[in-house]
Amino acid sequence: MESLLYQISCPESEREACLALLGQWPFYAFEADEKGWKAYLFQKDKTAGMDAALRSCMDERGWTLRTAAQPLPKENWNARWEASFQPVRIGDFCGIRAVFHPSFEPPVLHELIIQPKMAFGTGHHETTYMMVELMQDLSLQGARVFDYGCGTGVLAILSAKLGAEEIYAIDIEEAACENTPENAAMNGLEEGKIRVRQGDLSVLDETGFDFILANINRGVILASLPQMKSLLKPAGRLLISGFLREDEALMLSETQKVGFKLLRRAQKGAWLAFELGVER
Repeated sequence: MESLLYQISCPESEREACLALLGQWPFYAFEADEKGWKAYLFQKDKTAGMDAALRSCMDERGWTLRTAAQPLPKENWNARWEASFQPVRIGDFCGIRAVFHPSFEPPVLHELIIQPKMAFGTGHHETTYMMVELMQDLSLQGARVFDYGCGTGVLAILSAKLGAEEIYAIDIEEAACENTPENAAMNGLEEGKIRVRQGDLSVLDETGFDFILANINRGVILASLPQMKSLLKPAGRLLISGFLREDEALMLSETQKVGFKLLRRAQKGAWLAFELGVER
């Protein structure tokens, strides 16, 4: 599948804000460089007027789109991912590593092993860290869990390790829907333990979830809040991440409008995560 390269220049202090904004476009991967970010797009996902709109968006913020829609030769994306991916350790609770990394020392309670695909190689782990950190204090035994935007399946797999009874996962990317079951099997889960579907919320027929885990981006989360609330049980919990500290007031306001209340907040670097409950 043909890929296109975009390169964006921005100040070092604004890199995370730039990445958060780029996450609202249909890029499938990001890679830091000396000037800012490289963003990768499948040719099939490029829309008319996208380059001009992206350039205008960058110009408004004083950033520079220095390369747009440059065709890339085919290459071993997994090899590139492996060269940059680093394990993630969340205290003694959980460690996330690739198959080519050694086991964690000292050991963690839950060690998750993944064979990632390039679609998830952003090299940016703050949001995953916070979601796992929040999950540490949840009671998932026997729960129904929905992982919205499953990626490599880390949160869905951890849910199973924590005793969740039914786990559903969706992602718009075909690679994610292939990778999640592969990683589930690698972590000892039986086939079908995580029920994976490709698409947006419209492909999910089930409701009545105890937990929804949405580690996506601000735009998708805001657009999905009403439907996510309808998918939860009255006492259900929604965990969200993928937005910046500067978005905190907006996220609090919009979640409250829909009928959520903030239960817990996590911060790592410039990124935030919320645990939300349903107002009664």
